[in-house]
Amino acid sequence: MIQQFRGTLESKFSPEEQAEWLQVGAAHGTEFLAELRGVAQAVNMTNDMNLFVLFNMLYELESPTMCSGFLAADSNGKVVHGRNMDYQFLFTMPDGSTKDWPDVTYEGIFWKGGKKLFTNINWPLWIGIHTAMRYNGWTFEQNTRLLKNDHHLNLQSAKNGGRKFGWIARKALETIPDFHTALSLFNGTKFMAPQYFIMAGAGDYEGAIISMDRNGAESEADTPAVRSLSREGNWFLLQTNDDANKMALDPRRPLAMERLHQRSQDDVSVNFVWDVVHSFPLYNPVTAFTWVAVPSTNYSQGVVHGQDPVLEEANSVLQLTDSPDEMQLVQRFLQRHGSRRFKHVLTKEGLSLQAK
Repeated sequence: MIQQFRGTLESKFSPEEQAEWLQVGAAHGTEFLAELRGVAQAVNMTNDMNLFVLFNMLYELESPTMCSGFLAADSNGKVVHGRNMDYQFLFTMPDGSTKDWPDVTYEGIFWKGGKKLFTNINWPLWIGIHTAMRYNGWTFEQNTRLLKNDHHLNLQSAKNGGRKFGWIARKALETIPDFHTALSLFNGTKFMAPQYFIMAGAGDYEGAIISMDRNGAESEADTPAVRSLSREGNWFLLQTNDDANKMALDPRRPLAMERLHQRSQDDVSVNFVWDVVHSFPLYNPVTAFTWVAVPSTNYSQGVVHGQDPVLEEANSVLQLTDSPDEMQLVQRFLQRHGSRRFKHVLTKEGLSLQAK
């Protein structure tokens, strides 16, 4: 995998440009570098430390990702967050086989002082965060902002104090327990690259989308303002890879919006959000993984491409998410692979769980 990344770097960046980016990477501090050094030592690749630093700036180096994020509040105000990571990264293994992100995607849990802090979906060698949920707190998702992400401009911004999003998100999830403080942090930080941040909280109607400019939120006149869920206004928010106040760059947003306008807030549930993000038009051939989370109940489930989610039986979400982690894993494994009493059925109303 890292060798594929090396080839991509050498084809896009001169040695001088790589050296400039390494200086930017080193500016993230001693903890960032020390942890990466530990990873390099663990996999016996200390000679590739420079590659590891650059790999952790994939987005800022203008990697060709596309994503979709969806927030929906049910009739009681509980917010459900769904996300697709759309990104293909083919690499060749020593045995000659070709792999992609779904083959190496994993879910990890961060602990501190004997307590769980947050869960995240991630990839090997990348120590930042692009998809996560702080328990009893808030969720985080980062999306590509197409047309705006330019690595030349990102580098100049970094030299003027612009920050890499992944490490900022990681430290925020470690230290900030609530949605509003986290939202203020991201909205007030100067990032080196333009992007979208999709976030949900444990409180009623806590959900927002930030359209981040290179020099700070809303630093350009035509950038959308922060969009928020509200009791009187938006019960759902959708973000693909283009600005919500401009013409869509691809069919996903208009098609999904047309479908959503045919539904109501009374439809919102974990299964409803799975139906939205795990089917056409948001789910597509390069979707690496799909993830749904509810910070108010600590529900979190991710599936890689080609894998179906385990949908929730009526009134079972609270029961499942209140169980210990090990029990949740066993229950989902049995539901997915065992002799189940229920099956997934796709109808014109969407994806549902029905008795066999």
